[in-house]
Amino acid sequence: MCACKRVYYSGTLPVCALLFLQQICHTAEGHVVNGHAPADGLVMHASGGHVQVLQDAGNSLCKPPTLVPGTTDTFLVSCTSSSIPLSPGQVGHGYYTLTNPFPSRAVAIVTRAAQLVDADGRPVPISEIYVHHVVGNARIVSIAGSEMAGTHEALPLPEPYYLAANGTFFNEAKWRKVELHLIHLGGVPPESLQPCLECWCNHKKMANFAGGTLCCTKDNCPTPRANEQPTPYFLQYNITYRDPKHIENFKQAHVIFLDVVGHGGLHQYDVPLGAPGAEHVRSYTAPIDEHCPQEKPFAVLRCTGHQHVGARCLELVDTESGQLICSSCPVFDGSTGGDGRFHVRMTTTLVTPMYRLNPGQRVTINSRYDSSLERRGAMGHWYLTMTDWDPSCPKGPRSDSDYLVEMHNLWAIDSGPAGAAIADVETD
Repeated sequence: MCACKRVYYSGTLPVCALLFLQQICHTAEGHVVNGHAPADGLVMHASGGHVQVLQDAGNSLCKPPTLVPGTTDTFLVSCTSSSIPLSPGQVGHGYYTLTNPFPSRAVAIVTRAAQLVDADGRPVPISEIYVHHVVGNARIVSIAGSEMAGTHEALPLPEPYYLAANGTFFNEAKWRKVELHLIHLGGVPPESLQPCLECWCNHKKMANFAGGTLCCTKDNCPTPRANEQPTPYFLQYNITYRDPKHIENFKQAHVIFLDVVGHGGLHQYDVPLGAPGAEHVRSYTAPIDEHCPQEKPFAVLRCTGHQHVGARCLELVDTESGQLICSSCPVFDGSTGGDGRFHVRMTTTLVTPMYRLNPGQRVTINSRYDSSLERRGAMGHWYLTMTDWDPSCPKGPRSDSDYLVEMHNLWAIDSGPAGAAIADVETD
């Protein structure tokens, strides 16, 4: 058994996050962790049935900021991660350290965009690399999965709302981690595509699910091209920002994460086989501020969902009134390398007018999937942009019972100082 004490990390991880990393170790066929401690935090990569510690992102690069044409105070920073080498049939799943794209001061984020590219800068089609999921700090990477076909862009919020970041905070490497889960589909035959994409647990028995991230190995993706030399791929991420002092009536927004699976340390679930054309709905009801209790009313401004193959829609409902707050549905488009098998983006809802909620108010997540085929490793995640949200969790500490919540504390979702939010006085 791989011991997590052999995995190097600069900083403090909560116990539940360590358990998550240990779970990744346990999926390796040889249960081996090789290499040396990276200089700047944890970087793991699962290739086939092998887990290894890679070099840190020392080659990650951000170009100097440039003024966006037609503006006087909006700057663009374009960055590229270190290489992610993959051969056909291989699975890449690990944590990478990105370069800090922000100046050492408070900024208001205008847009965020990301895409997977090759060494020539060519956008990688989804028929070549399936992006299972990407999770990073919400201020650097707009979270996505197969939606990253072409360029996945988080467009500007309506004035005067902006995500904001303190660039000095991101000098610490652990806040620049991004989790990447990629699957190389080169040569994978049609009959193996579903087990490959859904990471079926054919090679091991899991107690609570039959497919998902922890079962993802090259065994799921047989291909006659498996012996080809690896191709280097890169995560390209672009951010535009401006000085919040130049924005009239500037208001800071925050991103929170909701999961239809709820508690229990599992962020994926299986969809049982139904009749032809049938739909399976998984629901979860809880206070919307369950993991960060609030003491004042707040509002939902924008909703972006994440689902997998077979998805139909994700809904967020006010439990008491039954009113639909927002929905996010898959879009199928062959123009970005898809061929009808994959969705290439999820719709984003700008909630107009903003939907006001009170502390402790309950919401219901409905995750809808086509069940004419059995589905494994399904996801139903919400990334909600909130206004009047206090990321310091004033009514009590954030729950630590769910490792995914802690993982998102660490890498994806802002939580006060831990998420690089800026104090209001910084923009006065």
